[in-house]
Amino acid sequence: MLVSQQSSTLPSHHQPERRPLRQESEMVRLLVEGSDLHRITTTRSAKVQKSLVSLWDKYEARECTPSEFLAKVGQAYGVVLDK
Repeated sequence: MLVSQQSSTLPSHHQPERRPLRQESEMVRLLVEGSDLHRITTTRSAKVQKSLVSLWDKYEARECTPSEFLAKVGQAYGVVLDK
């Protein structure tokens, strides 16, 4: 109760914005789609991302088991596990 009393005494420009997470995520999505935010990717990370998208599509199409999917994701990142 003490915290809410203290925060109510702050001027409105000092109070934290209380935007729902969903609304904020939509705003970020729109900014990214509008090319207002740019992300620099290396050739390696772009290849890994493309591979992960392909693997996910195969997994969703049930072309591989969860274990196979996870093993291939690890390989895409360069992680090799012995069985």
